[in-house]
Amino acid sequence: AVIALVLSAGFDSLKTAQEKAVDSGQYVPSDNWIAYNNASDFSVNFPSRPVHDTKTQDTPNGKVQIDSYKTANETADVAYIVNISSFSSDVDVSDPTAFLENTVQLSANNGAVINSNLITKNGYPAIDYLIEIAHPDTTSRIRGLNILVDHKLYQLLTAYDKTQEYLLQYDKFVDSFNVK
Repeated sequence: AVIALVLSAGFDSLKTAQEKAVDSGQYVPSDNWIAYNNASDFSVNFPSRPVHDTKTQDTPNGKVQIDSYKTANETADVAYIVNISSFSSDVDVSDPTAFLENTVQLSANNGAVINSNLITKNGYPAIDYLIEIAHPDTTSRIRGLNILVDHKLYQLLTAYDKTQEYLLQYDKFVDSFNVK
């Protein structure tokens, strides 16, 4: 239940993040991504300056702080999101494989996991995945990489309409990510 609340936090304001980025004129050509180093514990390249917000959610295991950094490509067809969820030491992460697989299943709450692969990123356990969500008039996809670092979950997410997949620059996004 804790994870479900955390994972949903990055998606509830996806459209808002896209609208904010469009309204603020933060778009740059996709070849000129911005190196974002302002966060204290990670760096990543975004297609434009991200919007940052912090939430604290009450869960059965206590409060979980979620920091979200959201932006989109220059045409707002692909959203790029980094969520950082800080768990208390009471949350059991002793089996990283099970924990990460669970995060993907919970992310697919309203969709289906198309594929997932356990990997390492920066020496930390991680899972790369693709989720598809059917809507009445379209199909959206979430391609993501979840990285577990001690009691922090880093989620690198891309969200897009399946027909716009050709605009996705997933590898450019996740390859640029580093834990400080």
